[in-house]
Amino acid sequence: FSPELENAPAVTVNPACLNELPLTGWTFTADGRTFAMEEPESWETLDGLKHFSGTGVYECAFDVGAGETNSVLCLSGLSAAARVYVNGECAGDIWTHPLEIPLKGLLREGTNSIRIEVYSTLVNEMMTDGSYEALPDVLPEWPYYGTVINIQRKARLNCMREFTEQKEVLKSGLWGRVSLRRE
Repeated sequence: FSPELENAPAVTVNPACLNELPLTGWTFTADGRTFAMEEPESWETLDGLKHFSGTGVYECAFDVGAGETNSVLCLSGLSAAARVYVNGECAGDIWTHPLEIPLKGLLREGTNSIRIEVYSTLVNEMMTDGSYEALPDVLPEWPYYGTVINIQRKARLNCMREFTEQKEVLKSGLWGRVSLRRE
């Protein structure tokens, strides 16, 4: 890459979402902790969650006018993957750019709720104390899914390249502006 890109920001705002209705007043819950925030924040910056790996839940309530019920949800930043629920109904998953999902038929005039479950990567948890031990060739027990997942888990956790190349924790969860774009 050219030298002028060395300090370029890693995350850019989706241009389609710049002039839309921002959703504010979020609650974030993970690992038994709850945080209030104006807009979603990456959870590795939150107290006690720097090395958390798992699922975090962002929730918000907002009002929608009559002409805004056919909208698209736009996210600015996301690490890994998210499942979106609107008024208790699953709208679908987001894991690639553009970070958008149509909400047609899910929004209603008046107050609505949104729940975004975000699933993080394992790298930050691996960096907990600055060291990581590879798993043995045979895991004694993996009680959740059986042999196939046990083999995949062992291969993933033994991927030392990712661990050794990562010097700082990665952004986790959802961050930045979340908005509705009317269709």
